[in-house]
Amino acid sequence: MINARSYFSLLCLIKLLSSFADGATCGNGNVGDGICPDYNLCCSQWGWCGNTADHCIGSSCGGGVVGNGRCADPLHCCSEWGYCGSGSAYCGNSPPVTPPAPTPTVTAPTPTVSPPTPTVSGPTTVHTDDTRMIAYLGNWQSCPTMDEIAHYTHIVIAFAVSYDWAASQNICSATCEIKDPMTCNNQPRPDLIAQWQAAGKKVVLSFGGAGMGGSWDGDVNDCWEYCYGRETQVVDRLVQLNNDLGLDGIDLDFEYHVTPKAVNFLNQVTAGLNAQLPADAEITHAPMDSDIVPGKPYYDDVLSVSGQYLDFLMPQYYNGITRPAIDGINNSGVGATAALSHYTTIVNNIFAGDATRMVFGFCIAGCSGTGSNANADQASTVMADLAATYACNGGAFSWVAEDDQNATWSSVVGPTIQFLASTGCVSTPTTPLPTSSPMKSPTPLPTTASPTVSPVTSTPTNSPSKSPTIAPVTQAPTPKQTDSPTMACGSLDKATCTARVDCQGSGNGRKFVCYPISPSTPAPSKAPTVTQPTTLAPVGSCAAAGTSCGGMPSDFCCNGCKKGKNTCL
Repeated sequence: MINARSYFSLLCLIKLLSSFADGATCGNGNVGDGICPDYNLCCSQWGWCGNTADHCIGSSCGGGVVGNGRCADPLHCCSEWGYCGSGSAYCGNSPPVTPPAPTPTVTAPTPTVSPPTPTVSGPTTVHTDDTRMIAYLGNWQSCPTMDEIAHYTHIVIAFAVSYDWAASQNICSATCEIKDPMTCNNQPRPDLIAQWQAAGKKVVLSFGGAGMGGSWDGDVNDCWEYCYGRETQVVDRLVQLNNDLGLDGIDLDFEYHVTPKAVNFLNQVTAGLNAQLPADAEITHAPMDSDIVPGKPYYDDVLSVSGQYLDFLMPQYYNGITRPAIDGINNSGVGATAALSHYTTIVNNIFAGDATRMVFGFCIAGCSGTGSNANADQASTVMADLAATYACNGGAFSWVAEDDQNATWSSVVGPTIQFLASTGCVSTPTTPLPTSSPMKSPTPLPTTASPTVSPVTSTPTNSPSKSPTIAPVTQAPTPKQTDSPTMACGSLDKATCTARVDCQGSGNGRKFVCYPISPSTPAPSKAPTVTQPTTLAPVGSCAAAGTSCGGMPSDFCCNGCKKGKNTCL
């Protein structure tokens, strides 16, 4: 498995091998490859090297693309492999080092013992369904081209609102009448929605936004106040819009004061959407990071109650308490809190360790006033660092599509996320071995390739810590369920353990159960075959929200099985 750091090293190596003989070719009126022989100088758009503003204005280096050889940060240099940074690797003038010759592979000797019956490995699964790249599209802004949305998985139309815009203060509907939303360029564009969906994009409608009211000093808008007590009306209207426009779900973007009335509104609307939207529709929230910390009502009273209904959560990691683009994801400094710590708290306590339900939010260019902008290189670095902790995560979203002109941001961040998921977020289902005589597995030679003969006993690769015990295979095996009574859910992957009874770290009192990684497979007469895993009833208590419940008894789920989605409420 290639980790996040190795990813960038690999890209650098590819660039090195492809350009080893070329060198820097900018100068004397020829832009060439955009790199000056003196790496401390900039290549101007006219092909001259220097360090004046005329030479260094503008930048397009980054993400493995040399571009014009200039970095967004004037203190950084563009390496010949298309990455920005400081130090000799970026700003040096030495020729590249020839990569070492690969170590020859030595085949292990054939063992003298009788070969055991080989293990049949299941297919490797790449978890890309949850690797999202989401763009918020301001419906008063220009419509993106198909090329500009090519790297996105979702388009979120922002926003559906219950006001008429006014410069001094928006004119709220006294009865919270949600207007027909525009798509983009202040126009309804059902044709574009159809085109995006035909291209494989999900299109979601966001209700809310800053114009409905904000909690920051100086904001005078308060249109949310007129919606409290009208939860059923709001749900019915949002479901109608989703169905009439043929959309793929509803997002709630609430940035207003989180009062008891607001808590009730958010919980009632979220539960109502869960009950009435089509089974395949997605339900999301996009709160400010500062609102979703323990001790705050959005965290304690909304997410702890309604988190079970969310397909994923999209925290705005900008303009609040975190500054990951500046501090790095693991640190605080400019920001009051490290983004990774904030992210982990929600993953563990709201989503029982499932990071695929957390989408990391970035602001591309509209948040300079708070120092929250993240260019493509910065966002890619944040996502690579996130993948080092959560190889399987929910991806990223950007505010806003208007600032991703010509896909300069998404064409870097999107492939980064997909690459990280394809190399780090994989699993190979484990099939129990057929019965055979016990024997010692051949020991591979040091620093050589492993023998091709599989060992008799294999450890499941899904869990990063102690794995559930799988029943030994006998002549007529039967599947066995396995509890993990002493293991915190956060240390188990989604497939291994939805959750367990009295789950440590759940923080919400729900009861969960563990499942085996796969059932035992009967011993074959000839070549072993793979039996598809069967969903088993939970051990002990009822099943938690999100557990598959299709065909299960009525008391399988703690709060009932959602019709259509076949998942526990």
